[in-house]
Amino acid sequence: MPPPHREWITVENDTSEDDQDKFTVLCYNILCEKYATSQVYGYTPSWALNWDYRKELIISEVLNYNADIVCLQEVAMKQYEEALGDAFKDRGDYDGVFFPKSRAKTMADKERRAVDGCAIFYKASKYDLIEHHLLEYNQKALQRPDFKASDDIYNRVMTKDNVAVMIVLENKETLARVLVVNSHIHWDPHDADVKLVQVGMLMDELDKFASKHLKPPTTSPHGPTYASTTQLPTIICGDFNSLPDSGVYEFLSKSTIRQDHADFGNYMYGNYTTEGLSHKLSLKSTYSSVGELDITNYTPGFKGTLDYIWYTNNTLDVMSLLGGVNQEYLDKVVGFPNPHFPSDHIPIMAEVRLKSPRREKNEEPNFGFNSRR
Repeated sequence: MPPPHREWITVENDTSEDDQDKFTVLCYNILCEKYATSQVYGYTPSWALNWDYRKELIISEVLNYNADIVCLQEVAMKQYEEALGDAFKDRGDYDGVFFPKSRAKTMADKERRAVDGCAIFYKASKYDLIEHHLLEYNQKALQRPDFKASDDIYNRVMTKDNVAVMIVLENKETLARVLVVNSHIHWDPHDADVKLVQVGMLMDELDKFASKHLKPPTTSPHGPTYASTTQLPTIICGDFNSLPDSGVYEFLSKSTIRQDHADFGNYMYGNYTTEGLSHKLSLKSTYSSVGELDITNYTPGFKGTLDYIWYTNNTLDVMSLLGGVNQEYLDKVVGFPNPHFPSDHIPIMAEVRLKSPRREKNEEPNFGFNSRR
């Protein structure tokens, strides 16, 4: 039997009837069609592993949650351009931004369309897209002089073609802006060093991108001005392939990590392994206040939390969270995907509220968000 619906967890009781400053974010690794093979997922009935079946479950699941912002990983270019993209735009009022992994640039058209990447969808009636940006980790590593002297960069980081997508959205009514990031970090559990390096580059690039959007765009000159990149509301979604006790989680949540952290191993990565890593943002995982979910990825070989929605807790408050999957149900199934769950990951979702930003004198008050929920 299918499990009971996942319950919502209230984190902060909201007595305000004004929804202008709320929005919802969904994060979901949907398991790309080409990775969903019977060799890997032999416990899944072939009909439940078939993309046509899984596709419809994914579409209905995402549309039913009706999030304002949807970050998906492992989206094939073909599916973004066709089934998924069309369904979300036609039936869900979404526009989107998509970039495939770096290997797509070297392929013929047919092969390129099977390459997966990261997509961000947003409610077109609610937001205007101000700018989007692609971070290719292997290409960014080449641009750093301190990395060029490291053999480990060429042997370990350059061979991984993961990407991150960044966008700045502007609320059509309030003109408040939010920076949204979506990434899929390298998967191999033996490569903790690569994950740390990728997330280090992610935070470096995020700061540069954010600094371009502190002042309102020329199209909306009356929007708010943010004093620094730390004041721009920021959401970072992704499959980080990292557990809560990992260096990646420590770095994001504590803003710093030592140059000799165990996850770096004996590898050398320029300033990262001589000075350590740091970033400017005050980040928290949305689920950290109630405890991370027991699982976001569930297979016979692995059960644990790999997916996160990070937020700047000085600019945003978490109001509620989508709870986990019923434990009695989990105890009865071998793993995902299965007839009820179309991916080996489950979606995670948070409702957040924008705090009042710092304002210049004489600035109009309340640059919040308007939610249709």
